[in-house]
Amino acid sequence: MVDAIPLMLNGAIGAHYHIPYPIVARASFGYYLSRFAVVTRMATALFWHAIQSWTGSTAMFQIIRAIWPGFLDIPNRLPESAGITSNELIAHFVFFCVQFPILLTPPHKLKYFFAFKTLIVPVVSIATVVVMVRKAGGVGDIWNQEYTTSGSARSWIILNNFSSQCGGWATMATNIPDFTRYMHSSRGVYWQALFLPVINLLMSMFGVISTSCAKVVYGEYIWSPLELAAQWDGPGGRCGAFFVGFCWVVAQIGTNLSASVISCSNDLISLFPKHINMRRGVILTTFTSCWIMVPWKIVYSASSLLNFMSGLAIFLAPIAALLCTDYWIVKGRNFDVPAL
Repeated sequence: MVDAIPLMLNGAIGAHYHIPYPIVARASFGYYLSRFAVVTRMATALFWHAIQSWTGSTAMFQIIRAIWPGFLDIPNRLPESAGITSNELIAHFVFFCVQFPILLTPPHKLKYFFAFKTLIVPVVSIATVVVMVRKAGGVGDIWNQEYTTSGSARSWIILNNFSSQCGGWATMATNIPDFTRYMHSSRGVYWQALFLPVINLLMSMFGVISTSCAKVVYGEYIWSPLELAAQWDGPGGRCGAFFVGFCWVVAQIGTNLSASVISCSNDLISLFPKHINMRRGVILTTFTSCWIMVPWKIVYSASSLLNFMSGLAIFLAPIAALLCTDYWIVKGRNFDVPAL
């Protein structure tokens, strides 16, 4: 609910006036200071796109090895300093080739893609939970662990994890007008307050149950569904790994569209309106994040950079709060759009 409230309040701005996040930021921060809000969101989008694209590449890795098991035996021709193996690089290139044309598609034409994502992710997630519960003969014993901390230390752990979960959605809470601007009616925005907490709760429960079952079946807690699918072998196991990989390829492309590419492109347009349009913004964002920023090194070696990315929520949360407060309270839902 903490994230659903600003998503709903800021989403209503885009649905009402059909303007993107950079224009909304001008109303609250002014013409020059709004560039700080835009650049902050753009930096988050670039790094987040890089990280999510690499996650999509690991999902594509599972698809390829499920179809061609010999893919795992490809000799590595890259040095250790590259931070990536030959077959991982192939999977990353294939994912990039699949993702790129979808990212170039105008957002208003992707309604059916997001409807497909909304269908396939819960279905495959439920199937994964069912399979793991059947393999483990129950839901495991992760629930029976004893607390190892107490007092203020435990409170800080709870607060840290709460902040981490909220920070992941702070990006969308900030730039949600980039998507609600395409809505014909603003009524759909308010359903987010109901759907977001329910969906997040279900997905979290599926993850915890599958992880608990992994401890019983494989002897260790495996939190990533892709690492879990990597344990599955044989014809039936590879079939399951294929569907898990396919599900997360679709999910990551959808995440990149909604949380990174479109928002970053709008930010670039607002900063360089004479030179950048939506298509050029998508191309610049995608090539920069997927190749120039070397996402596999970001994920595997730059823990301090990931901490920095999490810390950006410190800036995004106040920005999101100022946007909705300015619109709903200070300006009473009245914007001079032509002036902006």
